[in-house]
Amino acid sequence: MKSMTGYACVEKTVKNNAVSVEIKGYNNRFLETIVYLPPTMNAVESRVRKAIAEKCGRGKIEVYIRLKGRSGVRLPSVNRDAVKAYMTLFETLVEMTGSDEKAAVRDLITAEGILEENTEVFTDAKAWEIIREPLQSALMLFDMERKREGKNTQKNILAFLADLEQSERRIKEIAPKEETQLKTMVQKKFAEITGGLAIGDNRLLGEAALLVMKYTISEELARLESHFAEFWADTKSTESLGKKLDFYCQEMGREVNTIGAKSQSVEIVREVVSMKESLENIREQLRNVE
Repeated sequence: MKSMTGYACVEKTVKNNAVSVEIKGYNNRFLETIVYLPPTMNAVESRVRKAIAEKCGRGKIEVYIRLKGRSGVRLPSVNRDAVKAYMTLFETLVEMTGSDEKAAVRDLITAEGILEENTEVFTDAKAWEIIREPLQSALMLFDMERKREGKNTQKNILAFLADLEQSERRIKEIAPKEETQLKTMVQKKFAEITGGLAIGDNRLLGEAALLVMKYTISEELARLESHFAEFWADTKSTESLGKKLDFYCQEMGREVNTIGAKSQSVEIVREVVSMKESLENIREQLRNVE
């Protein structure tokens, strides 16, 4: 079982480039990947998305990839044509104004267009060669973090499931007594209605059987036990479980609601309330499970 939330950050130097990969994971119904790349490495975005999809089934995943030279500074280059144009303009101004000033480097260096950012646009293959190893390392750490959180979540979920099973066992113990009470009630009602007139045992048994069938919860209990077994088994799987386990919770909730609607026993209703609370707690935990 994996959590959808997690964090990992890796920094490595690859081919004289310091590469930083940061990954953040959040809850989400589906897989949503947001990739932040340096403008010079946009060609590799599809590869990054594919690498994320291979590790993550669902969740909102943010990937930040940062790149800089070994020194951490990329010096700009000088636009020689721009320098010549500014010098010509300066000489024209000097001639027109009769000034004896000379152009200073400090003035030129701040002029627009003189300095140009020295960037290298990477091809897909070159960019992937640089970021592949740091990305894979970050994904491995990210996966480990999600498994660690998932293990804690699994422990909480199974504790609530154990509470559900305990309540189901109590209901199973109470149910036969409730059926006996129903039969007794039918007999008393018949006696009141008929005023003591003789009624055939078969007729009485038939009416009692219909009433008991209407309120019996044996089928619901059997289906609950089946859902419990499937839920327990699937929590041990390494696949994406969140949606599947949430479906089991819906099915269990349906059976619990039916038991509550059928039951005439205060004790059973009390257990039903407890089961609904446990189910809600499980579903709350599942919102963070991949």
